[in-house]
Amino acid sequence: MKEGIDIGIAIATVSPAATENLRFVKSVVKSLVDKLPTNNTRYSVIIFGDQSFTKLTFQDTFPDDTSLKTFIDGLPGTTGASNLGKALKESLKLFTNALHKRPEHSRILLIFTDQPSSGNELNSIQLAKKLDDMGVQIIAVPIDMQGSREKLERVVQTRKNIINSNKDDVPGNVAQRIVQRASRGKTFFMTE
Repeated sequence: MKEGIDIGIAIATVSPAATENLRFVKSVVKSLVDKLPTNNTRYSVIIFGDQSFTKLTFQDTFPDDTSLKTFIDGLPGTTGASNLGKALKESLKLFTNALHKRPEHSRILLIFTDQPSSGNELNSIQLAKKLDDMGVQIIAVPIDMQGSREKLERVVQTRKNIINSNKDDVPGNVAQRIVQRASRGKTFFMTE
């Protein structure tokens, strides 16, 4: 059994509905923290658009889950196009560092985006392969993107790792679907 979980979260809300979508993503992430609390889970957060910015590393700590959720509430939005390759490159750095410090942890990257990637698709696929080789499970959560998921499908290891959502979904239900997909037979120390 794995000791804990490292969950990387990459967020791009750049569509015309970006403000509402970001609010939805924050609610999903906070629900995820409720299900996978920080006593056994470490989180990192990247926001991306034209550029990628690390807002939280796996080494950053909070005194309790409420403090982490307050931090999540304060995350800014992004601008420009959704460049997935830049987010994957930044994620690779974060997971490489975490792997050396906690090799026994399960590793998951959640990609929340409301626009198709504008970046180089081959580069994104190569970076995703490197993450996969490190044991990072990539799960994509496209928001209101039913017809334009092709690039995401080529980045995740399986189409089952795409969890369609829209800003009207119940955040706790989306978080539960993420946990179910991420667990795939693993035992996570989840709270109800």
